[in-house]
Amino acid sequence: MKTYTANVVIHFAGSPGEKALVEVEQAIRDLGGVGRVAPSPRLQGLMLVDYDPARISAQSILASASQRGMAGRLVGL
Repeated sequence: MKTYTANVVIHFAGSPGEKALVEVEQAIRDLGGVGRVAPSPRLQGLMLVDYDPARISAQSILASASQRGMAGRLVGL
């Protein structure tokens, strides 16, 4: 069975604190279909997420962050 992987960059508005980013990172990582979550080491508030679009959508990933109070936007869609 072949796995198709896509990725999306999420930009979080404002200056989210490190604790909030870590919590959102873990919540996204725990979603079914998410393969990798990588916060930007240089630009606070940017996060790269690799996922299987057959199992989860980019909008669902963003919704998970929003449910935790993190306002964000998908970049490049």
